[in-house]
Amino acid sequence: ENKIDNSNKKLEVTISSIGPYIEEEELKQITQRGFRSKSPKVRTISGQGLGLYIAENICLFHEIQISFSSRYQLDIDNIKYGVFTATLNFK
Repeated sequence: ENKIDNSNKKLEVTISSIGPYIEEEELKQITQRGFRSKSPKVRTISGQGLGLYIAENICLFHEIQISFSSRYQLDIDNIKYGVFTATLNFK
């Protein structure tokens, strides 16, 4: 009889986008309610700083681990751009 042990199965979902670079210090605050980046480019875009706050709370409710990273790529018109990544780990 073959048995499959499903106890160690997990799924990882990674979402990446290119946009204004997020400094390491800001990554620590990115899920705080009302947080907005200091990037000049982000400041020109309207928003309330709720998106990642809500996403983190949904993940916590469903016991999904969420983490963020940002990797610098280049400057355009004196604005730093990078690759922003959100990773969700489902157990």
